Amino acid sequence: MKIITNNQPRQLLYWEELTKEEKKNFDYLTPEDTTNQFVRYKGWVYDVHDMMRVMNDMRSGLGGWDGYVSESYFSGVVLKWTVDADVIMGRYFS
Repeated sequence: MKIITNNQPRQLLYWEELTKEEKKNFDYLTPEDTTNQFVRYKGWVYDVHDMMRVMNDMRSGLGGWDGYVSESYFSGVVLKWTVDADVIMGRYFS
């Protein structure tokens, strides 16, 4: 598994911080739902609550990361929480 990241911490966003266009991608949420947090990465906005949790299984190749979203059978996006409650994003390929 190859993971590419610049280790740049990114601040989490809330619903009210998203643009109208970005909100259209999350039609399952309502404006009253303020519990979800989002992050902008590579021109896309991800709902961090939609990410799959990485279990402590080094065989997956995602050890050291906290969550992921598959974009294809061979690639996706990974997330790592920082001590400051920001996130570090990366891309994985197999």
